[in-house]
Amino acid sequence: MTSPKKVFKEIEHWKPSDEITVNHLLNYSKQKNKLLVFLHDLVKVENFPDRKDGQPHLTHPINVATYLQRANADFLDVAVGLIHDRLEDKVDAVIASSQIDDVAQLETDLTTELEVMISEKCQSLELPSTYPRSLIATTELLTRHKRHKYYRSLGEMFSSADSTIQGRAIRVKLADRMHNIQSLSAFNEKEKIYQAFKNLFILNNVKSYLMETGQVTTTDLMITRRKNATEKLFRKCMKATYDAFLSVCHDSLDKGIKDIEPYIQVFYHKYENQSRKMKKISDWDNQEAHPLKLFDGIVKKYDARLHKETAEFERRQQREVNFCGKLFSDFELTPEQLEAIVDYKDAYLMKEVTGKFYDEKYVVRNFGCGKLCSRNRTCVSE
Repeated sequence: MTSPKKVFKEIEHWKPSDEITVNHLLNYSKQKNKLLVFLHDLVKVENFPDRKDGQPHLTHPINVATYLQRANADFLDVAVGLIHDRLEDKVDAVIASSQIDDVAQLETDLTTELEVMISEKCQSLELPSTYPRSLIATTELLTRHKRHKYYRSLGEMFSSADSTIQGRAIRVKLADRMHNIQSLSAFNEKEKIYQAFKNLFILNNVKSYLMETGQVTTTDLMITRRKNATEKLFRKCMKATYDAFLSVCHDSLDKGIKDIEPYIQVFYHKYENQSRKMKKISDWDNQEAHPLKLFDGIVKKYDARLHKETAEFERRQQREVNFCGKLFSDFELTPEQLEAIVDYKDAYLMKEVTGKFYDEKYVVRNFGCGKLCSRNRTCVSE
């Protein structure tokens, strides 16, 4: 019989660390450990700016690599975790310090430079010659190029023909987003929802990937049987995302809308029952004035922001604020409180959607890029 303590170790939420050294990751052969130190130092020497929450830049790659190791991902996953942002951050640093005429060429040059450095190090350590190309190919798949829309790289990741590199990139991205979603102290409620929405977008695509590749065991009650690193990271990222949405709900209530909370929750539960497990959350019915309309169109609203369609996002947001003002007019709410209601109901629904990923067959349709794209994958094909 599995002990309660062991069960908790399996289900516990992984918390970020302020560690900036690589020492705790050195659990491999002498040669592999030296490569991890080398990759860590490649990032350290750049002295990139602190993160938005004030933490040193190095805390991010260290946490990403740590999460991958805790999930029992393979060595190359952990290695990529240390350098997954280096190319993008290096490009930003060079652009900030000098005038660059050809950014695409700069990206190519920096990628080649990184691959040469890694190749030389692997050769000196007598590590497999396949390591450098695998590390660079995965890093490239995770890197957003300046000439592309922000989510083109994610669309390409979920459409990659190289299953090995794709799986590695997905695991690193899950660890990356798990740490990012745990570092939101510098953001307001709307920014927190947006960052958590990015995670929901990624989780939705990963869930589809897990279903297609037969890696879903979310209904398996024998938790000690779970050995798949991708699903483990999916679960941990899902929990961190759920926490982020829940935190927004709490912060929104603090703005004086506590009396509205039971209405939103009752409306939500009725909405869920009437919309077949929220299959409609991408729609908005202009002819419907029912309170359940509060939850229609949330995905499309944040999908518009994700695709940099600012005017469309703001139009949808204002429409919802106006609707809430009429629906709850008896409460004489301030403009700030009406905005808080919209934040609360958005975060509340997306929190519940996140929890539904435990259903092994649940995904949100017509949402995001990759194979679930509702825009004919324009972010990928442009």
